[in-house]
Amino acid sequence: MVLTLDDYQSRYKSIHLERSSNGVLLVRLHSDGGPFVMTRPAHNELSQVFYDIAADRDNRVVVLTGTGDSFSDILDAEGLSGDKTTPRGWDHVQWSAERILTGIMDIDVPVITALNGPLTIHPCWPFVADVMLCSEDTIIQDSTHFAAGRVPGDGNNIVWEMLMGLNRSRYFLLTGQRISAPEALSLGLVNEVLPLDDLLPRALEFANKFAEIGDVTLRATRRALTFELRRRVRADIGHGLAIEGLAYIDNPPVTP
Repeated sequence: MVLTLDDYQSRYKSIHLERSSNGVLLVRLHSDGGPFVMTRPAHNELSQVFYDIAADRDNRVVVLTGTGDSFSDILDAEGLSGDKTTPRGWDHVQWSAERILTGIMDIDVPVITALNGPLTIHPCWPFVADVMLCSEDTIIQDSTHFAAGRVPGDGNNIVWEMLMGLNRSRYFLLTGQRISAPEALSLGLVNEVLPLDDLLPRALEFANKFAEIGDVTLRATRRALTFELRRRVRADIGHGLAIEGLAYIDNPPVTP
């Protein structure tokens, strides 16, 4: 189904959507206008919003960022708790988590991520963007999986291996390593490190330049450059989340 911006712009409480006349869609995560908090409703919104964006053919470039000096570093642990230790309960967790990553992969136009600060909660999905920018105080970490007693099977096991290689990605996920902005640049995880005030203007500079290209070229290029990543995600994420659920049901961690 093809959507228009009016169909979904006001649907989300934690995601501000704004599009310029040249088709550049700004997607800004927030909680009540401040830094984004990963709550159950926010997680559910992330599992749907990218499908809406992908279904709107007037979106020509997507810029993803957060609010304030944090991208996704605050977790509402109590709000995220719930029935996860039964097959029915985990089935919902798997459905929702899978849709976040497959949803953003379904966006058929260039995606630019501008990390405006620490990203430590479910960190893999913003990294399937085509251009990665970050602020000088950005920290990248997976704080909610192995370090918290959970299997990193929600796509972290796929994305980081493809970005960093097998040994580096396993070290990152097993140790809870905190990667600074300069380290992320040296590892090739981000393309540029900028002062916070310059971050969004730089992302929009790229987006406006890309928007000068024809629609078919934009879409075909996104497909060409993400083909292998899409294939890996589609093939492997179900298995990863299934074994994450098995371990969770066997020994539920303190942090949900």
